[in-house]
Formats: sequence, structure tokens, C-alpha cells
Amino acid sequence: AGASCQANLSWSAASPGCSGPISYNVYRSTVSGFVPGPANLIGTTNSTTYNDTNSLINGTTYYYVVRAKDTGNNVIETNTVQKSVVPS
Repeated sequence: AGASCQANLSWSAASPGCSGPISYNVYRSTVSGFVPGPANLIGTTNSTTYNDTNSLINGTTYYYVVRAKDTGNNVIETNTVQKSVVPS
């Protein structure tokens, strides 16, 4: 518990399909099975970690999908694996 709720995310690094480098798009929803898209994109990072401090509510379940983007050719993977967290 802290002064504000946050979710600390981490994942394995991706390998570029073209020339790279890789960046990561982070998507969030309160609905399981959501489809990642511009409306639920909460951030982009070049790291394999992301700290979500965007108005999280204590006790609410949040679902995340992280998709790698090869910035050499602007191709974003179609990963749909979701992980969830309940901040406190």
C-alpha cells in the first residue's frame, strides 16, 4: 500500500524482425478479453518495464497487453496475452 496506486510491469525482451530497435506499446483495460488499440494504449517504452501510475483505483482489476514494435519497419506484433493486477 502506498500514497497512490500503481502497477509495476515487466516482460521478456523481443527480437527485431527487421533492423530494430524495439519499442513496446502498453495497453490497459478493466475488461478481460479486451482488444488492444489506440483507445486503450496507455504508454510506449523502450524498456522491458513500465510503471503504470495513471489513475489506478485500489481494488480494481486491470488487464494489460504489451506489444513489441519493430521501429525499423513500424510493424507491431499481434500478441493478445493478458496479465492482470489488482493494486493496493
